[in-house]
Amino acid sequence: MQPEKKVFALLRSAIISVIENKIILLPFLTITFFQILAIEILYFSPRFPLNLFFGPLISKLWSPAYMHYPLNLAFLPNLFQNFNIGLYIFVNTFLICTAVAMISAINQGEKADIKAAMKNLWPRYVHIVALAVIVTVTTLGLDWVYGLIFQRALEIRSQSGKFYMLKMMILNGKPFISLLISVFGAAVWAYVFPLVALEKKNIFKALRDNFKILWRAGIFTFFIVFWPTLIASMLFMFRTTSLTARHPELSIMLVVLGLIVVALTDAVIYTAVTTYYLAWKESQKEG
Repeated sequence: MQPEKKVFALLRSAIISVIENKIILLPFLTITFFQILAIEILYFSPRFPLNLFFGPLISKLWSPAYMHYPLNLAFLPNLFQNFNIGLYIFVNTFLICTAVAMISAINQGEKADIKAAMKNLWPRYVHIVALAVIVTVTTLGLDWVYGLIFQRALEIRSQSGKFYMLKMMILNGKPFISLLISVFGAAVWAYVFPLVALEKKNIFKALRDNFKILWRAGIFTFFIVFWPTLIASMLFMFRTTSLTARHPELSIMLVVLGLIVVALTDAVIYTAVTTYYLAWKESQKEG
C-alpha cells in the first residue's frame, strides 16, 4: 500500500515538526552562516589583501569596473550566486543530509544529534558530493536551455499572432519559468539525499531508487517543493532593480534576507520529503 499523497497535509505536518523540533533548523542555519560568511568575504574583495586574489579573477571573468563602488555592490549578488555553487556542492548538501538524518531520528522518536549525524555521514561524503554535482548540472543545464530559448524569443520580430504571443510568454514569464526550473531541479532528485543519508546507498542505487519513488509520486513530490518555494519567492516579488540601483547596499540586505527565508523553506521541504520517504519505506515493507 502506498502512503497517502496529501500535499498540504504533509506540508502542514512538516511545519509543525520544525516548530516543535527547532533543532531541525540547525543544519540549515549553519548553511546560512557559511553563505553570509561568503558574502562578507566577497564584500571586502575589492580591499587589500583579498583584492590580490579577487581583483585579477573578477577583472578577467567580468570587468575591472566591478572592483569599484558602486558596481561592486550591485554585482555582489551575481558573484555570490557563482560562489554559492561551490558551497552547495561541498558544504550545503552534506548539511542537508545531516538534517535528513536528524529528521528521521525525530520521526522514530529518537534524539536528534547533529554531531552524531555528521560523524555517521562523513564516510558517505564522496557520494553526497557526486550527487550534488548531478543536481547542480541538471539545474544549470535547464537554465542554459531556457537561456537559449529566451535569446531566440528576443529575435522574434512578429508584432501579432501566435509567434508574438509565444515571445511575450517566454519574455514576461521569465520569473515564473525560473521558479519552475528551480523546483523541477530540486524535485527530480528529491529522494537521493535521504537514500544516501539513511540507507547508505551508493550513487547508482540512490539514483535508481529515487526514480522508483518518483515513478509513483513524481507530481506529488513536485508540489511538495513547489508550494513552499512559491510562497518564499512571493516575499521578494516587489523588489525593484531601480531601488537597488539607487541604494546598492540594499541588494546585499535582500540577499541575506533571502538566504534566511531559503533556510526556513528548505527545512520545511526536506522535513516533508523525508517524512514521505520514511512512509514510503514502511509501505514497501508491508507490501
